[in-house]
Amino acid sequence: LIDAASLFLSRTEMSRHWFLANWGFLVIAIPLTRMAAKHALMALGAWRRPTVIVGIGPNAVDAAAALQSEPMLGFEPIAFLVPPGSDAPRYLKVEEEELPVLNTLPWPSLLPPELGTPHVVIALELGEADRHTSLVEQIALASRSVDIVSPIRGLPVATASVTHFFSHDVLALRLHNNLASAWNRGVKRAFDLVMASLLLVVLSPLFAWIALRVRDTGRGVVFGHRRIGRRGEPFTCYKFRTMVPDAEEKLRELLERDPDRRREWEERHKLESDPRITPIGRFLRQTSLDELPQLWNVLRGDMSLVGPRPVVSEELARYGDNLPYYFECTPGLTGLWQVSGRNDVDYRRRVHLDCWYVKNWSLWYDLVILLKTIPIVVLGRGAY
Repeated sequence: LIDAASLFLSRTEMSRHWFLANWGFLVIAIPLTRMAAKHALMALGAWRRPTVIVGIGPNAVDAAAALQSEPMLGFEPIAFLVPPGSDAPRYLKVEEEELPVLNTLPWPSLLPPELGTPHVVIALELGEADRHTSLVEQIALASRSVDIVSPIRGLPVATASVTHFFSHDVLALRLHNNLASAWNRGVKRAFDLVMASLLLVVLSPLFAWIALRVRDTGRGVVFGHRRIGRRGEPFTCYKFRTMVPDAEEKLRELLERDPDRRREWEERHKLESDPRITPIGRFLRQTSLDELPQLWNVLRGDMSLVGPRPVVSEELARYGDNLPYYFECTPGLTGLWQVSGRNDVDYRRRVHLDCWYVKNWSLWYDLVILLKTIPIVVLGRGAY
């Protein structure tokens, strides 16, 4: 806005198309440049700040695992801390690494000297904060910055705002459901229409090539399957056909004679080595190109570019009490599940990721997920 106002007030002659194109480029270039800079710093060993976790319960272990899984944040868990005299093990295992459990020291030292000046993350369990209020206050006072990880899961914290009632020393989190806003839904829909239209035009030669290759394997180039969309409304989800024409009959026979395959199908609703898939179909699945026809679903409004993956009616039971979150959002061509492990992630984790996305939606998250989808598709991670 400042840039536009400066150009207007100075009466500088510049094409509006050029101006918008530059700023559109920066929306993509800035996060990519930041990412590249962080990767360069990590290669030099300069983007990893030692971090200690206060607590030894499941909340603390989850916090350490979360920090390890996001190296771009720049925090490296090195130890857990407990109050003196606490009954604690010498080590706690986080993923494949064992981290030491150390006792805090009396005020004013608090942190063991061998830790240096690490970043501090307080991740106590429900009820523990009451018993260790003074320790938490002392650590917060002695540290430059402290993160506090809530033991309450499922909150839409990415869209929360903080309110403090000074007269009662009460801290309140105000939670926002962004997708409940008609304006936000309109912005998301406009973004889908523009991007899907552009992609259909740019990728039209690829569509033609895939259609010719699929046609050589039998009748039917595009396959339509009934899926459940927003508010539980069914729709036809389109894909390039990747299986032999009599796929359903072959699946029934396979599950009847192979208990291991039947168990895998019941757990994931997918088979890692599916004999029904054609050679060109396997390539399309590994690269996710079989899902390109869903751009038409996006234009029709059945789907969005980003959202929970569309499910069949039999899968709704797997969402349990979380089903309202699925019904709140239009299913997506890609989503948080696809960029977080895809088929290598079990269904329980998939439901959690879908719900997290709905609770914390923002257009920025959509852009990040779309960018993260590119290397996932190119490398074929978790695809089968």
